[in-house]
Amino acid sequence: MAAAAAGAGGAARVSAGRDLSCVPEVAGALSAVARQGFDFLCLPLFHPRHRREFREEPARSRPGPQTRSDLLLSGRDWNTLIVGKLSPWIRPDSPLEHVRRNSEAVWVRVPLLAPEDEREELVGNEEPARGGDETTWGWWHDFRTLCDYNKRVGVALEVGADLPSSAAIDRWLGEPVKAALLPTAVFLTNKKGFPVLSRAHQRLLCRLLKLEVQVVLTGAPRHGGKPLGSYLQYLEHLGQHRPPPSAYELFARGYEDYLQSPLQPLMDNLESQTYEVFEKDPIKYSQYQQAIYRCLLDRVPEEEKESNVQLQSWQYEEWGAQVTVVAEDMRGWSPPEGADLIVSELLGSFGDNELSPECLQGAQRCLKEGGVSIPRSYTSFLAPISSSKLYTEVRGCRERDRDPEAQFEMPYVVRLHNYHQLAAPQPCFTFHHPTPEAANDNSRYCLLAFRVEGNAVLHGFAGYFETALYGDITLSIRPETHSPGMFSWFPIFFPIKQPLPIKAGEEVTVAFWRCSTPKKVWYEWAVTGPAPSALHNPGGRSYTIGL
Repeated sequence: MAAAAAGAGGAARVSAGRDLSCVPEVAGALSAVARQGFDFLCLPLFHPRHRREFREEPARSRPGPQTRSDLLLSGRDWNTLIVGKLSPWIRPDSPLEHVRRNSEAVWVRVPLLAPEDEREELVGNEEPARGGDETTWGWWHDFRTLCDYNKRVGVALEVGADLPSSAAIDRWLGEPVKAALLPTAVFLTNKKGFPVLSRAHQRLLCRLLKLEVQVVLTGAPRHGGKPLGSYLQYLEHLGQHRPPPSAYELFARGYEDYLQSPLQPLMDNLESQTYEVFEKDPIKYSQYQQAIYRCLLDRVPEEEKESNVQLQSWQYEEWGAQVTVVAEDMRGWSPPEGADLIVSELLGSFGDNELSPECLQGAQRCLKEGGVSIPRSYTSFLAPISSSKLYTEVRGCRERDRDPEAQFEMPYVVRLHNYHQLAAPQPCFTFHHPTPEAANDNSRYCLLAFRVEGNAVLHGFAGYFETALYGDITLSIRPETHSPGMFSWFPIFFPIKQPLPIKAGEEVTVAFWRCSTPKKVWYEWAVTGPAPSALHNPGGRSYTIGL
């Protein structure tokens, strides 16, 4: 069930359900909540008559199923209108053996704050315990680790009146949050007597709705006799008044957290349709045009620099007839004369991962002495991230005839969505063009260190790039400097084989190599702290870029 559906004018409606603790008759309860405007019903799977002890006689021998009959609803209605949960009286962690053994199943419902950390439980002016907002995330992390990161296990976050720190909320955004349980008790009352949420709760809900979570309303109406429908109307209002998606978000819709293999530019022939998509980018080609224009202004005779009109006239009336297409590999072509300017668009999501250094180095002999390359430089960046979704997606990419962990030894181009960045990106490799003749080795190595502020789990590294085209004209996909509106590149993701728990204040260090031979280029990487990981992709055994 989708959490939001596009409506008129691009507005999105919130998928809201009703949570009930006791439902003796399913069809009637479903009809009642549907009349109130809810999209689905959250109810216990066990019938309430099985609340008593059923491991002992005579209850154990009582005839009839412990759960409800499949025939109460159609299969479609079960799949789209019912969210099953385990009854609140099922306690698998009870210290009492008979209660624990009577509760041999579990459903993941995690509060944002532990009950002992909520303000109403504190005495006087007592401050919440330091690290209190770490508690419930720790419960979840232990549980999903025991479940071996099963991709069918998600989180239903229970939102209380008190909210954790912003950093703690950021961390939850890297988890597979499927639902937000919203008690009626957390709503405030506005001047007209209607239920509303505080600003902090509004911001939290809007961030969760970006992950397409579903909202489950719990509790009885508490605001001046207003019906449950007034809560639902308010949630719809919040959903429809969220900021409109950016051009980048519109372009990337449907590609969120979808893993793609990076391009092999010298090995694969791309369809013209692929180039048509790239050419729709309103920012990239505008920046390239500005860079070429500025370069030409700098290189024409001084008296012609002021004649912008004449330069534009050349562009439209004369240059078009002088363009010649040469279907040759730039690394082996011998031009009739040296060029003043080489313009290339060979950059990948990690800057150099589509062989721009090798291609431009081979074409450098086509430049005149003092000639210009656009771009003139580019730098890759790395940042540690936590994303249960990406980890399980990579694990699911296993191929039958390859090493069982080969899928963790290759990068993926991906629109990062359900993730948490643990520290700011740091520069990795930089290339300049044209390069000095002596600097023809494109192998690189770097060791990066990132300090992580809160408890987290490392699942891999996000890669970005920045490029200087000419002068101060740049392009960037690094989040802090991202070129507004540009969508030609998604980030790149370098996974690690085993999730690595990180404690607050610890330093994540990673060694990264760019290796090259005359026939191929590949990356190798290894976490070196706080605990070492295996070296990924040694010798390019799982992934290379062919030359």
